[in-house]
Amino acid sequence: MSPEVILCRGHTTKADIYSMGATIIHMQTGIPPWVNRYPRSAYPSYLYIIHKQAPPLEDIAEDCSTSMRELLEAALERNPNHRLSAADLLKHEALHPPPEEQPRCQSLDSALFERKRLLARKELQLPENITGNDIRLTYLALCRFYFVSKLDLSECLETNKTQKASGKAPVKLSVR
Repeated sequence: MSPEVILCRGHTTKADIYSMGATIIHMQTGIPPWVNRYPRSAYPSYLYIIHKQAPPLEDIAEDCSTSMRELLEAALERNPNHRLSAADLLKHEALHPPPEEQPRCQSLDSALFERKRLLARKELQLPENITGNDIRLTYLALCRFYFVSKLDLSECLETNKTQKASGKAPVKLSVR
């Protein structure tokens, strides 16, 4: 809720801009803004909204781009007269499509995979010419190695005997 709505001073569509900014922070972090300050009660959060300029920077996701951070600060401006309009927000740099050389993701799954791929490339210091399939195969091989190294074969054999005794088909474990 925007400060003007909380104070019952009347509001315009700029209150929705404020709500959009708070919603973006909630979507980025999974936690509504200001909740870290007052985790047990909503009422002190309202006081914080009324008296403070915008949410503290730690409420905004750490990996948030500079342009998105600027957009959030503009959307969460306490004074509605200084808050950006919807038309101004649509022109903001943070809402422009990414440059063509930046990879675009078609779904949340592909976005998560792309992020993991970029992090793996950075973590493992992989060369730029390595393909996604090479990374995926390396990742699967590492997962299998980890699984097999943590596997206690005596437990598997015991489970196999129990399943035979109960009339269930035994589970066959094969690692390639």
